[in-house]
Amino acid sequence: MKVLQVVPFITPGSGLGRYVLNLSSILSESGHETAVLTTHTLDPEFEREELKKHGAGCAGQLGSCGKIRMYWKCKRLIESYKPDILIVNYDGTAQFVLPFLKHRPKVVHVLHNNTEDFYRVASINGGLVDGWIAPTRAIADRFNDFTHGKYSAKTIVIPHGVEIPAAEPIKQNSVPQLIFVGVHYEHKGVKILPEIIEKLIERGLEFHFTIVGEGELSRWLHNRLCDQVKKNIVSFTGIITPREVYELLAKADIFVYPTHIDAFGLVIAEAMINGAVPVVTDLKGITDNLIENGNDGYLLAQDDVEEFTNVIERLLKCQEKRSEIKNNARKKALSRFSLSKMSENYNQYIDTFAMNGKIR
Repeated sequence: MKVLQVVPFITPGSGLGRYVLNLSSILSESGHETAVLTTHTLDPEFEREELKKHGAGCAGQLGSCGKIRMYWKCKRLIESYKPDILIVNYDGTAQFVLPFLKHRPKVVHVLHNNTEDFYRVASINGGLVDGWIAPTRAIADRFNDFTHGKYSAKTIVIPHGVEIPAAEPIKQNSVPQLIFVGVHYEHKGVKILPEIIEKLIERGLEFHFTIVGEGELSRWLHNRLCDQVKKNIVSFTGIITPREVYELLAKADIFVYPTHIDAFGLVIAEAMINGAVPVVTDLKGITDNLIENGNDGYLLAQDDVEEFTNVIERLLKCQEKRSEIKNNARKKALSRFSLSKMSENYNQYIDTFAMNGKIR
């Protein structure tokens, strides 16, 4: 089958970009002809190189177009590619042109985040969409609430997948390693990281905390933690490649993620499969979809500095408990959240089109 994905853009380190590239690899390795069209391209050369690495063609890049011309070119490029399946990833431009396509592919929209705007874009011309995929049951349910159940029969849940490390991570740290991975924005909970770090130091605990990523709060974080950086308790990496993220997660003992918003928690699954104990915010129907509290990670109240600090302290003081949770987390991630499992689920879904053209 010919499969075309449409996405606003692909940028280094973004969860949406990683999903599109991972799905490109899955489709290509499964024998499908696959390509990606980006409607708001930011870095054309990066996109082309990454798509090539993942077995996908570049069907077009529309970042420099004006609005009207963008709609026209998007329509023309989709028609030119003639996909059997069109997969839309939070792309309003593609949703708006659906009624004007001469070539009628099966259309699938992937729900990537738990916000009204994602649900709004996903429901544009919903009568022309054949199916919606949500990474968690909560996202599916909230989309169906947003659309008053109009599309519930066509909405299914397929968890995202993450790469299995080449070798089982072995933790050999003389000092326990903590890590945060994500954009430095308030909705990722980064404002409580300095308080957690300061409380852990006050309690006399030895550790090193690596903060990965960048964002509008990066300078604020650097200023708040400048003394800890000088003492080599904290380090910042800035934006790094997915491979470098994996290498750091493989070395880490504890993954600290006090996020306020998520759709699936791809980076949580990456931490789990790399053997880093996840200590994250309890987001009902989302993070508890990945983690069983106390068994393969910890789910804590949003912005509860004391609770985050207490759990991390217990883990730092008890290596045996860290090892137990780490092993349980890795085992679950391998069985439920690997790219191989994602590939199995997506190929089964796509096969329904080949057999009878209907959504399960």
